[in-house]
Amino acid sequence: MQKQLTSSLPQSSKQNTGSPILFRKRFVFDQADRPIEYNLGYYKADSFIYTVESRRS
Repeated sequence: MQKQLTSSLPQSSKQNTGSPILFRKRFVFDQADRPIEYNLGYYKADSFIYTVESRRS
């Protein structure tokens, strides 16, 4: 999901307010489908490629 950087997000990326960013929300589950991790990630949209490959057996 692409968003725009707002003043409420951390400015550690040294991006200007209004710059496009990639927003990633991730849930990780164990083998019994219990949630074990949840995180949010914000990335510079102009310099990041995000690829996901997932298999479940």
